[in-house]
Amino acid sequence: MNVSLRSRLLTGIGLALALLGWLLFAPLQFGGDTAYIILTGNSMAPRFQRGDLVITHRQAAYHRGDAVAYHHPRIGAVFHRIIAVDRNGRFILQGDHNDWEDSYHPASDEIIGKLWLHLPHLGEGLRALRSPAGLLSLSLTLSILALLTVSPPPKSRKKKAKAMTSSSSRLAELLVLLSVLFLASLVLGIASFTRPASLEEETPLPYKHLAMFNYTADVPTDVYDAPQVQPGEPIFRRLNDSFTVSLNYAFITPLPVEMSGTYRFLARVGDQSGWKRTIELVPTTPFQGTIFTTSGTVDLNTAQHLIDELEERTGVHQSRYTLTVLAEVNVQGVLDGEPLTDTFTPALTFQMDELALRLLEDPLAEGDPLSPSAERMLTRKETRANTLSILGLNLPVRAARLISLGMGIPSLVLFILFFYRARALARRDEVEFLRVWYEPLLVETNDIRLLEAPNRVEVTALRDLTRLAEQEQRAILHLAEGDRHHFFLQTAEHLYHCSVENGMAEQQQWAKRPSSAAETWLPWSPRARRQAWEAYERALQGWAQAVEACLYEHDGHVQRVAEMAERLGRALGLRGRTLRAVRMAAYAHDLGLMDVPPRILRKKKRVSAKERELIRSHPDYALRYFPDTDILKDVSTIVRHHHERWDGEGYPDGLRGEEIPLGARIIAVVDVWDALGSPRPYREAWQEEDILRYLQEQAGEQFDPHVVDVFLNILREEKHPAVTSSTESTETAA
Repeated sequence: MNVSLRSRLLTGIGLALALLGWLLFAPLQFGGDTAYIILTGNSMAPRFQRGDLVITHRQAAYHRGDAVAYHHPRIGAVFHRIIAVDRNGRFILQGDHNDWEDSYHPASDEIIGKLWLHLPHLGEGLRALRSPAGLLSLSLTLSILALLTVSPPPKSRKKKAKAMTSSSSRLAELLVLLSVLFLASLVLGIASFTRPASLEEETPLPYKHLAMFNYTADVPTDVYDAPQVQPGEPIFRRLNDSFTVSLNYAFITPLPVEMSGTYRFLARVGDQSGWKRTIELVPTTPFQGTIFTTSGTVDLNTAQHLIDELEERTGVHQSRYTLTVLAEVNVQGVLDGEPLTDTFTPALTFQMDELALRLLEDPLAEGDPLSPSAERMLTRKETRANTLSILGLNLPVRAARLISLGMGIPSLVLFILFFYRARALARRDEVEFLRVWYEPLLVETNDIRLLEAPNRVEVTALRDLTRLAEQEQRAILHLAEGDRHHFFLQTAEHLYHCSVENGMAEQQQWAKRPSSAAETWLPWSPRARRQAWEAYERALQGWAQAVEACLYEHDGHVQRVAEMAERLGRALGLRGRTLRAVRMAAYAHDLGLMDVPPRILRKKKRVSAKERELIRSHPDYALRYFPDTDILKDVSTIVRHHHERWDGEGYPDGLRGEEIPLGARIIAVVDVWDALGSPRPYREAWQEEDILRYLQEQAGEQFDPHVVDVFLNILREEKHPAVTSSTESTETAA
């Protein structure tokens, strides 16, 4: 099938977009990074609801606060939020609507991906498509579309012809190659520049404090089984007035560590009210390494003396107190290259009364009360290069950026240079231009019988012939006859013919068209749009002159409104296309009055209700003169609403305040300002002082007050007498 250069370029754009879509949306099952998950619960409510579709994207690293999907070994995919990282580097997750943490802590490779897109309610539709009826309906729809869009292959030709080969065909191939290279680099650039070049990862460094207490006291053998109290047994005060407590401390970690610190061994007497007194057993002592051992003797008489003194002075007597033996351990060092400073305070608590000391066990605490421990973790932040996965190949993002720039910029520059060379060919030689842009459609022939074929359809423009060839997917036959070139297109019904002499069309020369070949192929180019704007504006100016001749006897009302509206719009910050739309709307704001009978517009007496309704319909009448094009959409909107009022009492839609387009609010002020200063059949012209007073009075009712203020500032800068005198009188009154 013959394909023109333009078709190949569009095909290249489609392939680039398809590649970009694959990079962004390829599912995990096909080697991509994207997962599509339909929510079946409300654990992430209120933002995420049952039946929503969430799309996740695989990341190199995940952090606290990320909403992620992970694979649970029994449940399957679970969508929750990361709230912490445990000491083993596994993630702790919880639903936004849940009060409990997930019991399963996934590792990094079990995370499916981080939330990328949230599509409410779409999951229900996808679930319906997955049913047998849904799959059948989808298959039938796709089959019908395929039958409607696939065109039959072109008929084979009996006559063999030799394809043209020239420097023009090589130029066409270069343009296609450069466009493909640029689009590929553009896709690579979008994918790489939208990702960070490096990622910051948090590596957990776990460690553990472990303390092992032991206490003993000598006792008679006829009361205990052994000559000493064993850990966990009570100490009877009639038998012992002191006991010895020892502590073995260990800092446990699988990582390399260099550590030192200090410890202090204490006994503390207290009660339930919070009163406490401290007895120092071992003063602050330094240690080196990850272990140390210490011991101290607790004198129960000293503890009782502190209690007696409390009761004597306060008069409060209690039957039970607590005696706590604790160590204050402060460590500092380096754990696997990271600085470490920490404090550990293990404690052993007894209940103390007049008869005995008994070891207290916290029913909510885990583990042996004689071996308290604390598992903790340092976090090391590391920066590593981010990668981009392309069809299973992990390419560093920085390298991808360099490749996209190194390939994209030269290919774009070369494409522009060769494109303008092709454009120059279009101006100089139409046949050469045809070879560049439609070379695959062009076939050389020597069959002079084509010149004598009856019932030929003459085509005046070669451009029209190429469009027919593309539409019919048929070759264009080229027959050279001296300085004249003949081009034929044979369809099932007709033989089309176009004649070109010395490379230029007889009836229409491409070089004399209002826009270049490039702009014909690229209708969205700035120059083409600018030319369209200018053409429409000239048409609106012509209509405005017709309206003015009919209604205002060429008093310059429309031109003055257009010029002042443009100045006011610029003062309000409008620029570019928006400002041009205001100026064009000013030309066309009274266009609809051409459809109102002149006798009504020139009537000196009060108009009737029916006549007033006709006049108020002129903004809608004006829309009949606007072609259906996006370029004039803003202009027609301004024209339709330029009689709306700030207080909502205007027409045709009764818009209020900022619901009215800004361009319409601008023209409303300028139109009234100029119209009141000109005589009309039903009234005389107003004095300038009265006009400005009216504008100030109607600010906030008929007009946008801010627009009125800016407009008066413009007049003040021009030193209008009425504005100046009004300002001076206001200052005098103040």
